[in-house]
Amino acid sequence: MNNIVHVPNIESSINHLKTILEKHQNLLFSNDVERYLSELRLLKKNYQINIEAAQQEGRNLKIAVVGQMKAGKSSFLNALLFPIDVLPKAATPMTAALTRLAYAEQPYAEIEFYSIQDWNGIEQSAHTYQAQYEKIEKELITEQQEQAPKSLFGQMRKLSSSLKPQVQASSLLIESKISPELRSSHELVQMANNLNLREYLGTKKRIYAESLEDLAQQLKNYVGSQGEYTAITKMFSIYIDDKRLQGIEVYDTPGFNDPVISRGQQTREFLGQCDVVFLLSIINQFLTVADLKLLREQLTSAGIDNKAVYLIGSQRDLVFRMDRDILVKAQLMAQKYPIEVRSQATIAAMMQLLDIKVQQMADAQISQHLNNPDLDPASKALLNVINQTKPELISALSWRIAEGLPELNPELQEQYDALCHDTQFTFEAKQLREFSNLQKLHVLLEQQKLRKHDLLQAKLENLENALIHRVEAIRVELCKYIEQKIELLEKNSIESLLKQKQATEYHLQRGKSKIDLVINDESLNIKNKLNVLIQQLKVEQYQFLNIETLEEKRVEFEKFKKEGFWAEIAREFGLGGYGHREKIIVTPYARVQDSIEQLELFAQNSVAALQMQLTEIVDISTIRKNVTLAAINLFDTSDPDFDLDFFKVQVSECLSQFPPPKLEIDIDKITDRLVSNFGLGHVTNEQIHSLKKAHKNAVQQLSEHIMQLAEGIQQDIQEYFDDLQQILVNRIINEIQQNLDSMMFDIQQKEASIKGLNLFKSQLFEFG
Repeated sequence: MNNIVHVPNIESSINHLKTILEKHQNLLFSNDVERYLSELRLLKKNYQINIEAAQQEGRNLKIAVVGQMKAGKSSFLNALLFPIDVLPKAATPMTAALTRLAYAEQPYAEIEFYSIQDWNGIEQSAHTYQAQYEKIEKELITEQQEQAPKSLFGQMRKLSSSLKPQVQASSLLIESKISPELRSSHELVQMANNLNLREYLGTKKRIYAESLEDLAQQLKNYVGSQGEYTAITKMFSIYIDDKRLQGIEVYDTPGFNDPVISRGQQTREFLGQCDVVFLLSIINQFLTVADLKLLREQLTSAGIDNKAVYLIGSQRDLVFRMDRDILVKAQLMAQKYPIEVRSQATIAAMMQLLDIKVQQMADAQISQHLNNPDLDPASKALLNVINQTKPELISALSWRIAEGLPELNPELQEQYDALCHDTQFTFEAKQLREFSNLQKLHVLLEQQKLRKHDLLQAKLENLENALIHRVEAIRVELCKYIEQKIELLEKNSIESLLKQKQATEYHLQRGKSKIDLVINDESLNIKNKLNVLIQQLKVEQYQFLNIETLEEKRVEFEKFKKEGFWAEIAREFGLGGYGHREKIIVTPYARVQDSIEQLELFAQNSVAALQMQLTEIVDISTIRKNVTLAAINLFDTSDPDFDLDFFKVQVSECLSQFPPPKLEIDIDKITDRLVSNFGLGHVTNEQIHSLKKAHKNAVQQLSEHIMQLAEGIQQDIQEYFDDLQQILVNRIINEIQQNLDSMMFDIQQKEASIKGLNLFKSQLFEFG
């Protein structure tokens, strides 16, 4: 690897291009100059960090496990590498932390706390959260008061102060209107309230342990949901005596939708130094737009080859609950086999149908992405590679159950019973391991070690090639830009530009109402579509309202008096006369786990539907097109003084991108209440009715939470369009005015400006 010495050449190329750009920046519009200079600085910084990491002599191969929050990354790695659950499952996205797994003969862990600078940023966000909370609370209370019942005379009902009800706003509703970034910071600050922060911030702590059990127990204090130091833990490393980790390091990332900004940035930096990526995508939210964005934005700049990316579908067992027909079809397929092997044939058919089902889901999602006309070349190349290889489907839960059989803890026993009930098949440990598919992942992990040299070599080349291509693309863009500006200078005069400026301001101000109408129509269209979606989600809850009542049968023997003369004599003398007969006792019961699973599935399906529909409903490219067309239609495009291309660029740049909200549902509070009232096991007799009633209430509560999420989205979209209406025309006018002023200055010294632009262009050609 040391024979690759292109770093100085690449860095000098970037520096040279920056020098050319800075030298001639007065010939370009200021916003374009800053955009290119910022990108070049970032390209250079990331390249230096990543190339240095890639060229480090004898370094471990680095494998990143990535995916969105709640994709099951920690569960996957626990099952893949540990006999017990060592990695904690984050209680909330706020308490997740970047994790490194590596080899050491003696197990130990190292905790890295937030730096003082990190924590200052978190505290600042927490203050902003508090201010927003109070503001929203006040607005909601005012709104409720205005909607209070009125008397016949149209006045608010007068109540004495002692009888006047206290108007309160739902904290859940208030928080749904505050960004996850601010909510997370508030939660972290609250959790760390009793800590002496000066003692820990900016430091590291090492924990030694005699066993994995001891290590896992100690870690709970730093990364567990109730850990004393969880709030201030930014990253932790675990070193274990496992030969499979020799020569490699595995990174468990908190998710790139991490609400803690400083930690999310750290995750991105680590990914840039990784060589292989396992992308986990939950089965019922498979390869979402967010997953694709993660791949597009991170992997190219990280120099990770397309062939070093593996797509893994997590929570394979969910498909049985998503598609109950799999069991029916499998039973029909197994009918052709003899009775004694029919059960085994059924489960084999189920596995086959399961894989077909998930592959169809994957194919449909990939095809949808590939058919997107705005898909960039890097994403397209990556998707084509993924499309040629089947994603690996896993169930970490099945592996953990197999490891624990026959003595399972109550939670795993419930999960095992549910899986057997859903499939009508009693799994043994061997079958559970096969179903989990983790053995394939063990093989895949070993294969990466064998590919280490090739992967590192490819990373160096990819880092270099990615940078060369982007620098060349910037050079070409600048050349094209210069040619357009020379053409504008040659065909325009100060008089024509003044006319264009005046005409633009006149037509835009007069036609503002027409642009507002288009924006309003787009807003109304989206609102109607969201209303339909909300109604669909309301109907969806009815599928999850019922808990199945099961029957447990046991045999008892009851004593009875035998009939007949001799039996009576025997009883008289105490010598018998009694018999015993079988009595089947049937006890109806319901499973608390069934309620929890239905709640989780309802939440997952609803959020997935919202997130997916949101990307389709809010079609920014169509909105840009329609608004730009509305603005252009205000002008006489045949007028030689009107520059259509120039105007299109100005309008398009002024249309800000709508940022889709990050949707999260935390149902732990709802399920914890069920568990505290009913435990994790079975309930019988009169408790069945109580559980079913509690389950319906929980579904209703969850449905209301989902409705609030959807209403929050509506509010976000409405605010976006309101802002657009208020500022769009002024922004266009200001942008055009600045650019026209710059053009007028150049035209006043047209000869010198064109000469300078040609020199700029020639230096760029020489650079290329």
